[in-house]
Parts: sequence; structure tokens; C-alpha cells
Amino acid sequence: MGNCVFSNKWKANKRFKAWIAADPKSRTKAKSTVCDKAIDISSMSEAALKEQKKRMKSNIEALFKSADHLVEKAESTGKVTFISESKAMRQGAKEKEGELKSIEEEINKKLEVLKN
Repeated sequence: MGNCVFSNKWKANKRFKAWIAADPKSRTKAKSTVCDKAIDISSMSEAALKEQKKRMKSNIEALFKSADHLVEKAESTGKVTFISESKAMRQGAKEKEGELKSIEEEINKKLEVLKN
């Protein structure tokens, strides 16, 4: 495969726009806005795609864990504002899960292309 470079069209694509940005340091890298990591897209290898998926799952788990911590904090302090913050975090995590599903579908498509 030739060198793949970042395309601004990806920022308008519903599958990518929620999490992708150009890497200012390299045209052959994209940046995940979810985990603030660079993704080597020069060959769009299976490993690069799987690594992005792994990071996104980790961030979703962290959001849920933080939300749980806020609920515990609300229970121990009696401050209802922590419940609101927890709900917002859970909502964000659920949205990221939807984005992750789209990424997983894209990964599967890319893997099929790489196999052929």
C-alpha cells in the first residue's frame, strides 16, 4: 500500500468526525481527540486500527469509573451536583460507545480490504 495521508474530508464523515483530527506534526498521522494520541495512518495497518480501538475502550471504561466515583462522592457528602456530573459522564461514555461501534465497523471493513 502507498502512503495514506490525512484528509480533511474525514472530519466531515459521520464515522470519524467525533474523534478524529489532523496531527499537526505529520501528514501521515491522524489524532484521536478522545485519547489525544497520534495514529499512524501511513499504511493503515491492522495493528494501528486495533490500537485505536483499545485506547477508545480504555477511555470509555475510565469515564464509567469516574462516574461511579462521583456517585459515591455524592452519597458520602450529600451533594447532588455530583450526581449531575456523574450523569453527564455516563452520557458521554454512552456516546463514545456508539462511536466505538462505528470505529469497530470501520476496522472490520479495513481488515477485509487488507486481507484482499
